[in-house]
Amino acid sequence: MTDYAGTLPPSFRPWESHNPPTKSFANVLGRIYAERGNFRDITEASLQDEVTTSAIAGPSSPSSAASDDEGPPAQDARPRAEQLQAARRDVIGHVASAQNEVLLALDFVSLLLSKDVKQAESTMSPVLKQSVPAGSLGMDIWEGMGEDAAREKQDGLLARGKRLEGLRGAAEGLGRAEERLRVTVEKERKYWDGILKLREEKWSVCRIPGERGMLGVRYGFPEAMGEFKGRGLAALRMGADGQVVLDRGLGRSGKGLRVRIKKGKEVLGESHIKENDDDEADVGTRIKMARDSLFEEELWHEAMREGREMGGYGVHMKGNTIVMPLGYVDEPSQDLDSFSSLEIDLVSTEDHYNPAKPDRSANGIATALRLLLSNTHRERLERRSQVPLPLSSEKPDRPISRVIRPLLTHLHQRSASIRLHSHLAGVKAILSKAELNASISGTGTTFTSLSDITSTKQLLETLTKSPMSNVTLEVSSQSDKTEPLSLTVSHTTEFSPPSYGTLFTLTSAGSDDTRQTNSLRDLLEAVNNAISAWLTEDAARYFDGWEADKRAFRVVKPHGLETSGGQSEEVEILLAPSEGSGKMELRVSFPGKDTVWSENDSNERSWADALKG
Repeated sequence: MTDYAGTLPPSFRPWESHNPPTKSFANVLGRIYAERGNFRDITEASLQDEVTTSAIAGPSSPSSAASDDEGPPAQDARPRAEQLQAARRDVIGHVASAQNEVLLALDFVSLLLSKDVKQAESTMSPVLKQSVPAGSLGMDIWEGMGEDAAREKQDGLLARGKRLEGLRGAAEGLGRAEERLRVTVEKERKYWDGILKLREEKWSVCRIPGERGMLGVRYGFPEAMGEFKGRGLAALRMGADGQVVLDRGLGRSGKGLRVRIKKGKEVLGESHIKENDDDEADVGTRIKMARDSLFEEELWHEAMREGREMGGYGVHMKGNTIVMPLGYVDEPSQDLDSFSSLEIDLVSTEDHYNPAKPDRSANGIATALRLLLSNTHRERLERRSQVPLPLSSEKPDRPISRVIRPLLTHLHQRSASIRLHSHLAGVKAILSKAELNASISGTGTTFTSLSDITSTKQLLETLTKSPMSNVTLEVSSQSDKTEPLSLTVSHTTEFSPPSYGTLFTLTSAGSDDTRQTNSLRDLLEAVNNAISAWLTEDAARYFDGWEADKRAFRVVKPHGLETSGGQSEEVEILLAPSEGSGKMELRVSFPGKDTVWSENDSNERSWADALKG
């Protein structure tokens, strides 16, 4: 047995192994098939020739020597019973596989014959009957074509041409793909260069929630309220050429806050609105335009909310326009057509045309409104940075922004100061014509000069704090017997608790009497009365024994000094507006004779000459 194995060809020899595993029958068949090819090529004659050739070669062949050197094969260490059981399982498995192959072949032949022979359906398996209809597979016998050298040559040329055509198409496809890749890379490069430029410009670039792989820019204000906070985020999409495009066409058309100063129906001045007329602007400029437009819309919205609660101060709505008095008005309910008014509305930058020469006052008011909204954002940030209030079931009310109130405060204060200073200047001019010494100290304006403001915080404090003004009028007589008159008027304006409106305080030096009023008309009347009372007291010095009636502003001759049969005489002194023109005048009235000083007359008589009659 061993000698015979040494004469076998290499294809039938076992693999060398120090610890060979148990080899199954299927493994052996696979090795024979891989080494010898298909079994139909192995015949008895070929095997006999190989055996004869190996026997003639003898044991001196290298193959035999190698076989002799190998030594005895390794023995299986398992018990004989287990080896037999394993071999039995292998045989059963191969038999089952062969049976399955036979059944499949039977199903195939039965299905093929079922088209012509109906009895073939009886040999089909139930699974095949359920899967494939009987007679659905047919066959035909074709007669083989004879050899044709010309046709084979033509077929070869056609195949070659087809291959060349395929290669040419593949090359063209690769070229088109390369071009598409180059264009895509260039677009991506331009897009990411634009994104990097936005980051360098300090814009907040972030992901868009709900859109995978989409970047956006947050240009809004984090302390904005309501919808304006959510609208401050826009997607940054890629344009046709790879440029960064702002989503929804933002930055091309926007809104602007317009401030107009009117008197009746005549427009005296109008503010300038930034126009978005640059179609070639880059994405950074368009983001700024979108941010400015959103800020203007929020400013107008907050001004509308605040203006609805200030109807008692002359603020009212006319459609989508906020109308308020430009200056101090004694009665907010009176007709404002005779006064200058302020109109605030929101206009589109597309169909709006700026005036040829914008008004400085209107521009200043518009700038002040924008600064006040920025200050509101800062105050919200400070409140949000503080320790929150304890939890409560009551939802806190949304606070009203202070945008209109500070503006109206300064407008009222400035207007009242100008009117007060103008009135005192007129009184001073009249007293000077009567050769009475009069001087005014203090200032009639309340705004701090921009040159004195060194920081934004200082500017905002100037806009939000309650303004206060003081002005002093001093009047002295040529007579040393009368004490000089010193009147000080201080006034402040506030539209929040505890004071609403402008409060005027009138004090006189050397007197504890202080008068407060919210009406400028009453204040000016009190100033006129105080001056008239002082002039009455001074006039009594020129009449020996006469008495001064300060309440009635007259100097009266007592009864003891009357002439026989005559009536008591009196001199009336009054500083008040004239009944006709309403201009200030100083009148000294004797029985049957009046002396009047006013701003526009040419009366050169002195106070002393007029009292001498």
